[in-house]
Amino acid sequence: MLRTQRSCTKNTTTLHVLLCLLCSLQITFTTGIEVLLSAAPNIPPYLLDDNHGGIELDIIKLAFQTQGHKVRTTKINSNTIIVNQNNPTNEKHLYLSDSFISYEDIVISLQSKKLSLTKTQQLSSHSIIAFPTASIVLGNAFNEISIYNPTYQEDHIINQITALYTGATDFILTDKNHFQQTLDILKNKNLIPPINLNLPISEHKLYPTTTYKLATNSKRIRDDFNHGLTTTKSLNTYHQVWQHYIHSQHFIKEQPALE
Repeated sequence: MLRTQRSCTKNTTTLHVLLCLLCSLQITFTTGIEVLLSAAPNIPPYLLDDNHGGIELDIIKLAFQTQGHKVRTTKINSNTIIVNQNNPTNEKHLYLSDSFISYEDIVISLQSKKLSLTKTQQLSSHSIIAFPTASIVLGNAFNEISIYNPTYQEDHIINQITALYTGATDFILTDKNHFQQTLDILKNKNLIPPINLNLPISEHKLYPTTTYKLATNSKRIRDDFNHGLTTTKSLNTYHQVWQHYIHSQHFIKEQPALE
């Protein structure tokens, strides 16, 4: 598989791949191109359980729908991936789309610990739990932290949040929206043992926002996606997708996704 996942398993080469969303193309006589999407595990708000929806999936569906193409989720591997636009590596010589999604990695601590953080090197003397493969995708300075800080760990978001709010770690490093949406979900569950998830936190911005694009071996699908993406932005539906998920107080699995 060519791509990595933000909070579960990330298994890529030099590409910072976020979502493990892979597409293949299949020509049909009635609906044009059928795009088959194979998605990563649950990464709210970007992807929900069982390919049920999420910002990335809905934006991709909307863009292709404006071009008359059908989108269907599947678990097979295929020939389209999502890549970091800041990484020029294109070993497969794929067609790259316009950027369509962005992630904002932040470092989070409890306010009660009164921790100040302005540069990566300061993490060398603190305990930190980062998202999986952060040591690979966040640059040399952070990679050195992962090597020489004996308390450094990488784990999925639920364990990150648990460690943060129980005081088991000084910092966690994750995407801002992924943190907030997962926290909202956990607040509606009866955690055993109970954890106070309402403690005030501090956000430390050390890394620039990263944006992502589709990469495919089909020029037609790249061009059609770009046209569709432009259309969704001009019609404001692109913005509405973000608003729908980011401003939802609680993530409900049964929430309808775009067909």
